[in-house]
Amino acid sequence: MIKDIGRLKLSSHLKNYSSTDLSNLSSTSRGLASNGLTKPPSQRRASADLAGNTKKTALILPTTSAQTFRDGVSRNDSDFYSFTIDTSSNVQVSFLNQSKVNSIVKTVLNGNGSVFVSASQKQIENVQPRQDAIALYRRLTPGTYYVRLKSRSASESKYKLSVSITPAPPVVDCGCGG
Repeated sequence: MIKDIGRLKLSSHLKNYSSTDLSNLSSTSRGLASNGLTKPPSQRRASADLAGNTKKTALILPTTSAQTFRDGVSRNDSDFYSFTIDTSSNVQVSFLNQSKVNSIVKTVLNGNGSVFVSASQKQIENVQPRQDAIALYRRLTPGTYYVRLKSRSASESKYKLSVSITPAPPVVDCGCGG
């Protein structure tokens, strides 16, 4: 479940949509993931490929509702998703490689585009066919993060991705002087 941990800076993004786009957003049963409304009209593609192929065109993940995104990647198609948090948060990235034969590389990037390092390990993982990968990042600092998905195969590899964000509990001073 994705919970609101702060205000996603939507005001600058909403100006790119018509009133029809915004009303379609509320009427569609699959929400943002099905119609690509998290991208300005000029960046939407006619194909079913919903995620952006670069950091700049990354599909913005909502932080206020639970959504599962389904798409596919190949050697010639990277998919980028982004989320922005403005308070210390716990973030769970759940990924399922639905391909029967192809692995998919899942990478979490920081706002600079560098591979994110958590617990002294780079957050890059080769997810085998029909396998899932769930990563929990505790107390992420405010900022923008990206999830990049890429396959080394020429054929398309389908996947499911969801990101769950919850506020990190406050750090309690134990009073032990440390």
